[in-house]
Amino acid sequence: MDFIEWEASHERFHALLFAHSGERTRSALELWADYTERYRRVYVAQGNLGWTMGAAEHADLARACRAGDVEGATALLAQHLARAGLTLVAIMNPSHQPVLLQAALQQVTAGPRQS
Repeated sequence: MDFIEWEASHERFHALLFAHSGERTRSALELWADYTERYRRVYVAQGNLGWTMGAAEHADLARACRAGDVEGATALLAQHLARAGLTLVAIMNPSHQPVLLQAALQQVTAGPRQS
């Protein structure tokens, strides 16, 4: 599969994930998808590992969505996006410490807070 074919499939998958969100959210996500296309090119150019890991993460996300596991799907999506982002940071600037990205991931995947 070449990048153009993969990108079309990737866009369809992620569009399905937020298909039922509001118009404002969909518009923002579509805009971010456009902005990040060049970074996905860098990411997948690193070899088959990115494609393989992404496909496995997409399968896990699809299973969680089919099962109606909103919290699980949310955590999986956050981990999927963060892993891709952290990988890109490591490729493009290995000395950068992505503290904000790591903190955001921890907040999303921490689960409900106990009172």
